[in-house]
Amino acid sequence: MAAFGDNDNDREMLAHVGLGVAMRNGTDSVKEVADLITPHDNNHEGVLDVIDTILADQG
Repeated sequence: MAAFGDNDNDREMLAHVGLGVAMRNGTDSVKEVADLITPHDNNHEGVLDVIDTILADQG
């Protein structure tokens, strides 16, 4: 399971999900607990890029 977040209210979710993904434009505290950070922000398909990568790795 993966979860995406960009703000401090997402910290706990990202810390406990299987794959916590912080948005490039997220807060520093969110990035600290994330397993990875998106290559692009949420206005430039950051979530879609990571989902595409996850699905490609599964194939």
